[in-house]
Amino acid sequence: MTTCHTFNRQVLLKDCRCDPKVDDKHPEESAKTGVWCGRKERLELIIFRHMKIYTRSGDKGTTSLIGGKRVTKSNRRIEAYGTVDELIAHIGLLRDQVSSSTVQQILINIQDKLMICAAILASDCEDCKVRIPELKTASLQELEDAIDNMEKELPELTSFVLPGGHAVSSFAHVARTVCRRAERRIVELSAKHFVPDIVLQYVNRLSDFLFVLSRKLLVDNQGDELKWIAGL
Repeated sequence: MTTCHTFNRQVLLKDCRCDPKVDDKHPEESAKTGVWCGRKERLELIIFRHMKIYTRSGDKGTTSLIGGKRVTKSNRRIEAYGTVDELIAHIGLLRDQVSSSTVQQILINIQDKLMICAAILASDCEDCKVRIPELKTASLQELEDAIDNMEKELPELTSFVLPGGHAVSSFAHVARTVCRRAERRIVELSAKHFVPDIVLQYVNRLSDFLFVLSRKLLVDNQGDELKWIAGL
């Protein structure tokens, strides 16, 4: 009996709507049914095709991780990737404020990498049926290169600075502080569960990027940088 695969389960062919003759040659036809036959490699193709916004499955305060395990919504893993999700939203808000198409594209790329981080953090399975995207070390280099390029155009930093001076710079600071909170949540998770080093490294480097970006945006918008002097 041919097996049909859905996101969380496998069912026999007689219980689902898929055509093994159609599937291999025309995967888009199988995608219309929300299932496909035989090849597990296509799972990521199907995941979001028929996603229902409300399922009622979380009404009692639990949710599913990638892999199928159900946990409470206060679980450390949920808190970690939920904070990353919050950070993605703040990056989007920041992106809507900047005028530079180059910076906008950098921020879109960052949102993409953060989505990968969230997927990794949401995975609790050694042999997941879904292919989890990989976060590569080249992503760190991209952030470091961007930091180095911005710092060439900035005055030397000789003290702490107070956020403010221009709205777009302040949005970057808010994103930076959310990024730091995401980092703390990931560290908490890593104390109990395996988290790839690259995830923590990326989020740590991102907060540095957002700080330098806040300064660059302030300069670009003719804002005044206010140094923090104790007892000011």
